[in-house]
Amino acid sequence: MPKTGLRAFICSFSVSLFAVMAANRIFAPQKPLETPPLDISGKNIVLFLKNNGVPKIPVKKIALSILPEITPETPDEANVPSVEDAPEVIMAGKLFGTDGVRGVANVFPMTAEFAFRLALSLSSLAAVQKKRVAIGKDTRISGDMLESALIAGFTSMGVDVIKMGVVPTPLLTAQVHNLDVDMAVMITASHNPYYDNGIKLVDGQGNKFSDAKTAELEKLLTSDITFEHSKEAIGRVFEDDKSIPEYMDNARKIAPNFNALKGLRVVLDCANGAFSKIMPQIFKDLGAGVITLFDTPDGYNINKDCGSQHTEKMQEVVKNTTAQLGIAVDGDGDRIIICDENGNRIDGDQIIAFLATYLKEENLLKGNAVVATVWSNLGLEKYLHTLGIDYFRSAVGERYVIEKMQEVGSNLGGEESGHMVLSDYAKTGDAL
Repeated sequence: MPKTGLRAFICSFSVSLFAVMAANRIFAPQKPLETPPLDISGKNIVLFLKNNGVPKIPVKKIALSILPEITPETPDEANVPSVEDAPEVIMAGKLFGTDGVRGVANVFPMTAEFAFRLALSLSSLAAVQKKRVAIGKDTRISGDMLESALIAGFTSMGVDVIKMGVVPTPLLTAQVHNLDVDMAVMITASHNPYYDNGIKLVDGQGNKFSDAKTAELEKLLTSDITFEHSKEAIGRVFEDDKSIPEYMDNARKIAPNFNALKGLRVVLDCANGAFSKIMPQIFKDLGAGVITLFDTPDGYNINKDCGSQHTEKMQEVVKNTTAQLGIAVDGDGDRIIICDENGNRIDGDQIIAFLATYLKEENLLKGNAVVATVWSNLGLEKYLHTLGIDYFRSAVGERYVIEKMQEVGSNLGGEESGHMVLSDYAKTGDAL
């Protein structure tokens, strides 16, 4: 396997496998498991990685024990920036926030009427060249309602719709460029409960709409304009059955071999969301022993006492099953929180610190820079500076992290909440 392939594998799985190694210094010895058999112990983890095609990494050197500042010693030392410290953000207006529009289902603006008019406006503003859009959604009950309203609006304006079905947001942003569309819509309220929903807007290359474009859309959406319809211009609806298997295949190909995770036992909390079927299968395909939690969505249980916002059950199961790792995602799969084999929760700032250390030592950190938000912990900045890494802050919101990464030429950014962006491999935060 070429070295670049190994590095790609490391970066893809470092959020999960390597971060937990760092968090607990070195895996503690575990009692033998009946199913599946383990060939990992605390003393041979580096050997395990080498045998599976992964270069030796300096586990002790990058242990989170050398990052005491990640947790402020006193409240006064916490990184709570003033309003003046925050980068200027031009908000679109009353409807759209930092990541689309969101609210309670069947209450304005998350109504079928609003979704229909939004599709009319997008047909005039964004879906004008190819006259094709893609729509994805997470597992909440109101997704079908909003999807149907969007489809009606788009097709009434002569725009074809490709239904992607239930997909994670990172899958949509990664695959949309293969669908030959002007743009895509993701119906999700991320980590929110089932009764909320939202709409995220993405261009044909997988980039989220800018503030300027969103402001233009909101102006059109709230105007008194009457959209013209034609009996000759009616769109059609197509089913997309390729994006999910292609995304899964691409994820598997990042690994150096299909047994790369053999011997690893992992607990996956899928939040009863869009990753419920995809993530466990990928880990199984790569040889891991998988204990899956919250993978039976029913429209109402998304994020309910589970997922990245409620990791208690995942932590408990990890401790009680001699697993080496726990991973919790949110409803649309763009956030990740992990725990080590002792159930210790590891948040986004700690994961960023680990990834930055690893990429720096492997000469893979582009621009020698890392991006986090104005709300990230001061300890993260102090630690990165000890490594000689330039640290930049963006406004709160994944989109602003990505914009700052592009500005400074970095390939690593994230938020304490669990959005991790490795731009060499994904357009947005991707829990997988």
